[in-house]
Amino acid sequence: MSSYLFGWNPDIWPWNEMAQDRSNVIASQTVTYDWQCANSHAQPGDLAWIMRYGSGITAKGIVAKGIITSVPFPAHHPTVPQKMTPHVTIKITEIRPEVVPFSALEHAYSAQTWNPRQSGIQIKSEAVLRLELLWQ
Repeated sequence: MSSYLFGWNPDIWPWNEMAQDRSNVIASQTVTYDWQCANSHAQPGDLAWIMRYGSGITAKGIVAKGIITSVPFPAHHPTVPQKMTPHVTIKITEIRPEVVPFSALEHAYSAQTWNPRQSGIQIKSEAVLRLELLWQ
């Protein structure tokens, strides 16, 4: 099983339902989203980690975890609708009220790109081990 880092920029998509989605996940209800994925190797069962970032975001870091439930498929780009880009469906399994801070991620494993230019990059296995410890 591989792990992938997905970006969430509230400037582009505000995720207005985040609080309700967190309640639904806690209540064992299914919450899924299609997310842009730069890596064509993502497979159902792989882990997805969602990083909040963007201009004006002071609490940048990992906010959610999930499981990829589809192979990559083409869908409209979130900011350039006429452009098709690969996406995967993610079943959200945890949403945290507090982020795992970007600074803690960089300190734990600086060899990983924690601030990717594209959503859906693979996370190195050693970085996943350290991320799991920070997530607990």
